[in-house]
Amino acid sequence: MTDLAFGGASIDGGLYTSVTGFAQQMPSFLNSLVSYWTDLGLGVFALLMLAGWWRARQRLGGSTRRRLTPGEGRHAAPVTMAMALAVPVVVVLAYVANDVVKSFFHEQRPCQTLHVVTVEPCPGLGDWSFPSNHSAIAASAAIALLLLDRRLGAIAVPAALLMGASRVWVGAHYPHDVVVGLVVGTLVAAVLMPLARRAAPLVERLRRPAAPAGRRAVTPSGRRRHRSPVLDATARARPRPRPAPRCAPSRLVATATLCAVLFAAAAVTVAVRHGAPLAPERAALHWSTAHRGEPLRSLAGALTTTGTGVVPYLMALLAGLLAGRDTSGRIRAAACAVLVLAAGQAVRYGLMALLARPRPPLADWAAQASGHSFPSGHATISALAAGLLAWGVLHRTRPGTGRPWCALLALWAVGVGLTRVYLGVHWAGDVLAGWLLAAALLSLALLLDPRAVPRPRPPAAVEPPPSAWP
Repeated sequence: MTDLAFGGASIDGGLYTSVTGFAQQMPSFLNSLVSYWTDLGLGVFALLMLAGWWRARQRLGGSTRRRLTPGEGRHAAPVTMAMALAVPVVVVLAYVANDVVKSFFHEQRPCQTLHVVTVEPCPGLGDWSFPSNHSAIAASAAIALLLLDRRLGAIAVPAALLMGASRVWVGAHYPHDVVVGLVVGTLVAAVLMPLARRAAPLVERLRRPAAPAGRRAVTPSGRRRHRSPVLDATARARPRPRPAPRCAPSRLVATATLCAVLFAAAAVTVAVRHGAPLAPERAALHWSTAHRGEPLRSLAGALTTTGTGVVPYLMALLAGLLAGRDTSGRIRAAACAVLVLAAGQAVRYGLMALLARPRPPLADWAAQASGHSFPSGHATISALAAGLLAWGVLHRTRPGTGRPWCALLALWAVGVGLTRVYLGVHWAGDVLAGWLLAAALLSLALLLDPRAVPRPRPPAAVEPPPSAWP
């Protein structure tokens, strides 16, 4: 290990020097394009993952309305959806595997060893070079997308090769770092993607067909059910409880998956860049410090205090009281709402400790803050509390009355998140990640609500046709 740690330049240091020297002779706009690609190119793979999921969703929804081809089979659509959902998981596991390999080979960055002029600033000491994380992530995403959909793979594979080449161009890696990173990502995707086919029965289970309509229910003996007119009048006069808003399980799973994929892309970007902010995040912080007047600063400080502490838990308790139908139901709903809020905070603390992203510079702070930066605690907790209270309001009121309240709660949660950027204690990506995490957790929590998710009804018995025999 020691020879490799100090001998990286002896493997292909000459090729690295030639590439970085050639990059210095290129026009500045070309180097800027390569720098933007190496910093933001991983987002292209996230968009391709979303496109793969969307194509699989259309195929899954249309498989019941079209005739399957002879070689397709009735399980082809669930297998495709299972593989589409597995792509972001494979990418995260590839990053973890590559980071484990990197922890064994302590190879210094080439710009630290060879002291050459590079397009991007040289990472600090202790930020190991072998193998390249960008290359491993790009390769795993490209191979997983290629196994999922050849059209998307035809875009992802050249993009992964360009990502690896850009890491040498900007001076961040040796060529052998990129090659080994591509190999690690390829191996992880090639091994794990075929295993995702086994999740197809779970996708089939989520596809619950609706009960057939237009058929008259009959008794087991074959006779129609007749009710007394008095009982029918009593049932119509009796006030019925207002039906709770319902959402299909597939939509909730799709929403949770979409938010989880976007959050994973943001987390991987933060981990790969070791917490360094992107250019839009720096621009947002610069704008907030330049437009921080005293009235707005006081208003933002008052609003941001409502996004943490006791206020979100009071909102969760109120949501449970509104959602319950009786005393025991209100107690259970309130306990579940508080539990969801506490679970979200625990998940957020774990991710914050794992990624350990530093906050913006202390000189730009206009409020007190503690802990690491990603994801934003105020944004996550306020969005969870707003979603839970909206859930309670929709259970108690009519849709026309509840929607304005839900819009007001959404504006409050957005305002709390924006104040964290305005006050300079969070990067914009931290707030966006907090909203995505809260949306994913709320979608999963709604799957546990029996009144929010419709349950399949058993098919009604069909009245047999009258016999032709006397």
